[in-house]
Amino acid sequence: MREHTHLVRFPFFSQSFLYFLFSSFCCFFNQSNRQTRTHARNTTHIHSPPALPCPVTSSRMEEAFADGGEHVAKRARLDLSHTRLDDAADLDVAESALRDAPQRLSAAKFFFAQLQVSGVQRLAPHLSTHALLDLSLARNRGIGVAGIAALAPHLPRTLRRLNLCNTAMGVRGAAALAPHLPRGLRELLLARNDIRDEGFECIMRSALERGW
Repeated sequence: MREHTHLVRFPFFSQSFLYFLFSSFCCFFNQSNRQTRTHARNTTHIHSPPALPCPVTSSRMEEAFADGGEHVAKRARLDLSHTRLDDAADLDVAESALRDAPQRLSAAKFFFAQLQVSGVQRLAPHLSTHALLDLSLARNRGIGVAGIAALAPHLPRTLRRLNLCNTAMGVRGAAALAPHLPRGLRELLLARNDIRDEGFECIMRSALERGW
């Protein structure tokens, strides 16, 4: 039985049309990639912590202090991220660290430190005694509205960066925070707080009044 081979020949206009579609797809794909990379650069992400919260030990406290470097006039930084400040004993140590720091701190970080309202109420008054440039209390959902209200009046006037992402402040917390924002603040991070339009308006109104 003789086999027949069928050759399908596309007319010239069909080949041109397919080439046009392919070129259009390549252009669209490249443009989408550029937009994705730009969005990634302009978006702040909260990453999962590398380890579970740990207790504040004496050795942990020694490691918590670090030389701030020349760019912050050799002041120290305190980092108590990933600790258990919901524990009374650990909170006592953290409060002592802020109160009895060997030198004025330039940065204090309490990222994912299990902070509760009572902890913020104890630590906040000591924050204003330091000329902090950077303060982070992100990912402490136990802070809530009451914690933000306790923190706001004690924010150092020297702050340039404040990270309060994922602290469950809501609209009322944003309203409590807005009147106390330092005039020299350059970066304010409030993601994952459900502050809605009302909270954002409070923040922006305060920013405009302070001439940001």
